[in-house]
Formats: sequence, structure tokens, C-alpha cells
Amino acid sequence: MNRSAATIEIGGIVPRSLIAKLTFFLWHANLCDLEGGTVGEYPNLPKDYADFIDGQLASDEGSSKPKGVVLSFSHSDAPGGAFQELEDFLEANKISFVRWNDSHPEWDSELKVFRPDLNRLRSDEDVVVASNLNHEALIPIETLRSALGMTDLKGFLDRYEGVGEELPPFRINENA
Repeated sequence: MNRSAATIEIGGIVPRSLIAKLTFFLWHANLCDLEGGTVGEYPNLPKDYADFIDGQLASDEGSSKPKGVVLSFSHSDAPGGAFQELEDFLEANKISFVRWNDSHPEWDSELKVFRPDLNRLRSDEDVVVASNLNHEALIPIETLRSALGMTDLKGFLDRYEGVGEELPPFRINENA
């Protein structure tokens, strides 16, 4: 399978009961923290990801920003430029994420946004758009031209809701 660099950011409220499964999928994808460091000692274990998440949440205490941080991970050689099993798990459990992958001779860079936290009719669907190396969405000129002729411009914009918006902070719901 062809590979490319990819990053994923995870945010929103996650039930405590899902943390063990989330850490398994992070471990299975062999993700690094966004600075490229390994999570825990090599070879790492799912527990290293649980400790990493706890450390990220603890480092946010006492901050003036809302409690929680967006969890950010990367891999320099992701199969197909994606983290398919992790993404499937996040979507099945309605956990918000944004995944970006670098281009490859067989595909362009893309941004995949899954935002079930937004109040839209399609909140259970992801949005995949082309992107540049700065992780910014690219909308083709023809798509924009067709939008200019639409009477329902709001419907067009709703299609891209969540693209370019910050994820909500990652928080653990201890009661779920």
C-alpha cells in the first residue's frame, strides 16, 4: 500500500469508557505526538498513549483557556495517507477530528473533517476536501462558480461547515 505523511487532531468530549479503546487505536496506528516525538518508550504500549493524554490534560490545568486541549498526532508514513481504523472508531463514536494527509503520486493532499458536535443536519458525515501544505481547504473554481449561481448559498456553505474551524478541546466525561 502506498503511504504519505499525515496528521490527525482529536477534540470534543469523550466518555471515559472509550479511552481504553481510543488509546488502543492510537497505538495501533503507531502515531507520534505532533512534534514528532514518540509517545512513551519504544516499543510503546497503549498505556503510553493513556499517560500522554492524561499529561496533555494535566498541563492545561491553571490555564486561562477552556479546560482541555486538542490532541494532535502524526505519522510520516501513514498507509494511504490515513488512519483508517482510528478514523472509523472516531466516527462510530461521534468524536470530532480533523485529518490532513500529504499528497502522493496517486492522490492529492486532503483535509478530512468530522464534526458531530456542530448543529447541522449532516452531523454524522465527514467532509473531505483538497488542501494545501498549510492544511487549508481548497475549493475548486468550478465549484465556486456553481455556488455563485445558486439561490441557496447557505446550503452550499453548510456543506463545508467545520472546515477551517478549530476543534473543541478534548475532554473526558468521567460520568459516561
